[in-house]
Amino acid sequence: GRDQRMSLSSFYGVPELDVFYTSNESQAEAFLEEWSEDREFGLYTRVLHSDNKAFFPVHVVLLGICRGTRVLIFDLQPFLREVPTPLPAPLAAFLEDKRRLFFGMDLKRSSGRLA
Repeated sequence: GRDQRMSLSSFYGVPELDVFYTSNESQAEAFLEEWSEDREFGLYTRVLHSDNKAFFPVHVVLLGICRGTRVLIFDLQPFLREVPTPLPAPLAAFLEDKRRLFFGMDLKRSSGRLA
């Protein structure tokens, strides 16, 4: 499967990161449940385009949510082909929860990409 949990070693003063990469809705939901009481998060999206299909698909769309040294990277690309809305229900509910505050670069543009 595409699910991967990894630790990224400390570098340039940044602490070791606990990263979970997945495109599995239930795995992401379980990861997000660990943050049910937390209120502040980092958020980013990344859209990659390539003409070299052998390297990676033409469009790769990643959603990253982080809290402290824990990071969830969710691959939205499979959902872009299958459903009209790219956000699975658990991710949408997490992001739309008004009790949470998200920080990041260009969040207005990221929100537009996710809508």
